[in-house]
Amino acid sequence: MAWAAGLYFAMEVVARVGRFQKMAWGWRGLSWLMIGWGFKSVFNMHNSQTYGPLIGAYLRKYGNHSSTDSFEISDRKREFYQIDTRQYMSYTHADLPHGHTNYGPQPDGEAEDASWYMALDKFLAGEENHGLKEHPNFLHYPFEYKDKSFPSVEMAGDLISKH
Repeated sequence: MAWAAGLYFAMEVVARVGRFQKMAWGWRGLSWLMIGWGFKSVFNMHNSQTYGPLIGAYLRKYGNHSSTDSFEISDRKREFYQIDTRQYMSYTHADLPHGHTNYGPQPDGEAEDASWYMALDKFLAGEENHGLKEHPNFLHYPFEYKDKSFPSVEMAGDLISKH
């Protein structure tokens, strides 16, 4: 941001001061860059005096939580919820079901969901399928079927005449 502001103010200086109007384009461009660098340096000096103490206090306050080695940093939320991060998503090759096409680390439940979707696809396609109701994702919910179709004229007349 300091560079952008410095180059803008340098452009204003080069465009408005008569001495630069007499220069060749190359010298004018070089002057623009050097004046921009000067403005940038002044802006950075001002910002370092203004925000330096604040940033220094922040770094001193949280200095004990920082580390140059990223493996030394501990996440308190993961420790509180006891999330196992020793292996990516806590899957190994032995955990995957046989015949699955993706043998990399699996997001939670992806391999099981894939088998459920395959059984559901067979059911919806009308193919023979014995694994849908035995699958752990199958919801065994007892329900009572109610006809919610649009009533016929007789049914509507019966409904109105009863009241």
